[in-house]
Amino acid sequence: MGMWRILLSVVLVITGLCYIYILRKVYKLKIISFLCSDSKVRKLILTIALVTGISVSISLLLGTINAVVCIIYTCLIWLSVELLVGCLWLVTRKKIRISSDTRGLIALICTFATLSCGWYFDHHVFKTTYTIKSSKVDKNLKIAMFSDSHIGTTFDADGFSKHMDKIQEENPDILLIVGDFVDDSSSKDITVACIERLSKFKTKYGVFFVMGNHDKGYYSSHIRGYSETDLIGWLEKKFVTVLKDEVKLIDNRIYIIGRIDYSSNRKKVDELTGGVDHSKFLLLMDHQPVEFEQDVSSKIDLVVSGHTHGGQLFPFNQAVKWIGRNQMVYGMEKRKDTTFIVSSGISDWALKFKTGTKSEFVIINIEPIK
Repeated sequence: MGMWRILLSVVLVITGLCYIYILRKVYKLKIISFLCSDSKVRKLILTIALVTGISVSISLLLGTINAVVCIIYTCLIWLSVELLVGCLWLVTRKKIRISSDTRGLIALICTFATLSCGWYFDHHVFKTTYTIKSSKVDKNLKIAMFSDSHIGTTFDADGFSKHMDKIQEENPDILLIVGDFVDDSSSKDITVACIERLSKFKTKYGVFFVMGNHDKGYYSSHIRGYSETDLIGWLEKKFVTVLKDEVKLIDNRIYIIGRIDYSSNRKKVDELTGGVDHSKFLLLMDHQPVEFEQDVSSKIDLVVSGHTHGGQLFPFNQAVKWIGRNQMVYGMEKRKDTTFIVSSGISDWALKFKTGTKSEFVIINIEPIK
């Protein structure tokens, strides 16, 4: 929790600075001077009322965290426009005659366009396909995988059903759900309805599930009306295989290994793989992309994770990579003989924008080496 307190403090400081910057820029707009007859007091009152009013409105409509995103993006883009004008002046050695009102208008248009694209990439779920060659399989295997649905955040039960229909069209042999199926605010009714839809999903070898940090929940179970144990029970009742530091052999050719989430006490990978036949393909499900060294040393063939949301927002997704709390943020990477795939997820826990990635489900084709 210490890291989150530090991160929250940093975000609050950045938001405060961005808010002050926007106030300063809006205060200098000619339209503000015109409306206030150049009265400094009236200009200040109008500026504060305008910026604060818009921020509060966004907060009430989309939530406080999304209002913070809008403030930060408005500041960064406005600052970028000002820097661009300054760079043009340095290059041309001539004063670029772009008024402060025009620069402000450009910044606001660019901000709206950026966040509109971010909204689309967050709420529209794309398909991402990877192909892995392995000498351990003798025929093709198609795996569908999704993570971080955080049910109720960007879609309801009907929306979830539509996403499942889209995945079903791929006709996968296996469906993997890699944690954070629900959020701390996911209601019982919508959760049960989504699990009911999962029970109708058709695969050759079944649906497999590992818990994420939000599935376990951060608050008392009475807040959302059910516990982690209730969730597992509902899933298993609907023929979803929940793996809790367990190993399942599928079709006598592939092991599916499901780890308990990193936020809980769990076994090491070598404890889980001690009795497996390493001539068969080893697939490990781990919600958070951590402890890669264990996976590599245990000779896991494929590890699938979520949790990171692909870094979520540009340029902060780059900062997430630099911090290195997760050993990978998004995509596919091979370390020695182990392939790692980290998905950005099909939804979000609170944010309504993805400017550094996109929402997705993943199709993994495992093919024999010919």
